[in-house]
Amino acid sequence: MSEPSLNQTLLQFLLDGFRIPTKTWKETPGARTITDLLIELLAKESELRIIGGELFRVTKIVKMYILDGSNSHREHLIGEFEVKEGKTQKRNRHPSGKFKAGESPEQAFEREMKHELGLEPEQWSTHLGTTVTSEFCDSKSYPGLQTMYEIHHIGATLKAGTPPTLQDKFVFTEPDGTELHFRWPPFISED
Repeated sequence: MSEPSLNQTLLQFLLDGFRIPTKTWKETPGARTITDLLIELLAKESELRIIGGELFRVTKIVKMYILDGSNSHREHLIGEFEVKEGKTQKRNRHPSGKFKAGESPEQAFEREMKHELGLEPEQWSTHLGTTVTSEFCDSKSYPGLQTMYEIHHIGATLKAGTPPTLQDKFVFTEPDGTELHFRWPPFISED
C-alpha cells in the first residue's frame, strides 16, 4: 500500500492532531499560511518531524564562517543588515541560507556564497569538515509550530584581492534588488 500524498487537507489534519493553532496564523503579523507551509514541504525546503512526541518543522541551514585571507586582523565576515523593498532588517550574524531540495552542505555553501556575496569557488578555499548543530525556536512564520534548525557550519578563506576583502564594509545587491550590508569586524586579541 502506498503512502497518501501530502495535500492541504492531510496537512491540516496532522497540524490539528498536534494542536497547532493554524486559525491564528491569518491574524498574526508576519505569519504565513498553511498553503505556504504545504508549498515549502512539497518543495522539500523543510520537513515535519515528530521529536519527543511533538511536531517540529525542520529546516536545514548552511552558516558560513568567512575569513579574509589577506588580512589576519579581521574576524569572520558579518552581515549587518539588509534593505528589501525599502525596509531595513538587522542581521548582525554570519551569512547563512536555507538548503534547497537535494543539496549537500557543500552545494548549499557554494550557492549561498554566490547568492549572498557574488563569489565563485575559485575565489575561496573551504576549510575541511562540517560541524552540525541544532537550534530550536518558536516559528514566527508558523506560530505554535516549533522549528528545529539543523545548522551546517562551514568555513572558508577568501583569496587575496577578492572584492569583499578590499574594504572594511561593503554592500552586495541581490538580483531582486535586496541590499546586503556586510562588515569585517577587527580581530581583538585576548592578550
